[in-house]
Amino acid sequence: MGVPSFFKWISAKYPLILQQVVEDHLNVTSETSRVRTDKGIEAVPISNLYLDCNGIVHPCCHPEDSPAPKDEAEMFRNVAALIDRLVATTRPSNMLYLALDGVAPRAKMNQQRTRRFCAAREAAEHESARREAGCSEAEERWG
Repeated sequence: MGVPSFFKWISAKYPLILQQVVEDHLNVTSETSRVRTDKGIEAVPISNLYLDCNGIVHPCCHPEDSPAPKDEAEMFRNVAALIDRLVATTRPSNMLYLALDGVAPRAKMNQQRTRRFCAAREAAEHESARREAGCSEAEERWG
C-alpha cells in the first residue's frame, strides 16, 4: 500500500533524485550514465540505485503488450532481465538497493475482492435494467 504522498514529498524535497537516464549500449565501459538535462545529454556518475521491485515484478508477470509468461521460471527470467537492463543503463558505483513488499495482507485482499464483486454486481444490475427498458447500448449512450 505504501506511504501516502511519500513519492511526492521526497521528489519535491530532493528534485535531483529523479533523472531521465538514456540507454547507451555503445558506452558500456564508462562508469558514468548519460542523463537528459535542460542542457542536453550529460555524463553523470550514479552512486546508488534504489528499485521498488513491486513496480518491476508486476509488469514482468502480467505484461500489457506481450503474451503472459508460460510459467514461473519465465517470470523470474523477465524480472532478472529488466533489473539487469536497469543496472547496465545506470551503472551504480556504490549500491543497488532492491525493495520488495511481498504479498498483500489478507485484509487488503478481502477488501479488493469485495470491491470487485460489488462492481460486477452493479454492472449486472445495470445491464438487466437496460434490457428491461428495451434500450440498446448505443441508445443509452447517446440518449
